[in-house]
Amino acid sequence: MYLLVAILEIGGTAFGSWKWPKIGFQVFELLPSNNPPSGISLFCFLLDMGCFFIYINRHKIAWSRLKNIRKIRKK
Repeated sequence: MYLLVAILEIGGTAFGSWKWPKIGFQVFELLPSNNPPSGISLFCFLLDMGCFFIYINRHKIAWSRLKNIRKIRKK
């Protein structure tokens, strides 16, 4: 997912699908704004990992069933 978002961000900017303002939110002059594909990609990656971690901790029974199914299929 990280790579997909990075490719979309870079490609979208290269083809002129969207552009970024010169300064942050077009308000803060001390905050320059650029194309942030790595920042957006990192955010998506961390969000995915966070959701996965929360799921594993909330649904321990379902997660252990999945791991047992994988063990059975390997045999």
